[in-house]
Amino acid sequence: MNRVLLTPTFERRFAHKRRKGPQNLVSLIDTKVLELRHADRPDLVGERKSSPLQGTLGIPLIRGTRLLYAVRSSGEGRLVILLRVCSHKETYSSLRAIEQFYLRGDVTQVEQRLTARR
Repeated sequence: MNRVLLTPTFERRFAHKRRKGPQNLVSLIDTKVLELRHADRPDLVGERKSSPLQGTLGIPLIRGTRLLYAVRSSGEGRLVILLRVCSHKETYSSLRAIEQFYLRGDVTQVEQRLTARR
């Protein structure tokens, strides 16, 4: 089973979707997160993104909404980092500094941040 890390951006946007979005979208996001958690190769579940988002993957959901994530190898397993849930246009907006840290930062520091937030 893969470990899943929710970035602050993902948590904020997902909370907004829970309050304002359609219920079928919320349940679909939950399903995809579980799929990523249990996938043997989570890097093969989504579509690879290019250029400014190199190293990320996206899963198309409904009505142009996407789940943007990254996969990092960490010791014995994989760490799935959920970056954001957003529209197609927002997908290609530049990544914030905190998202850059999770995407390109040292895996050990990312894992320490994961355990510190729990």
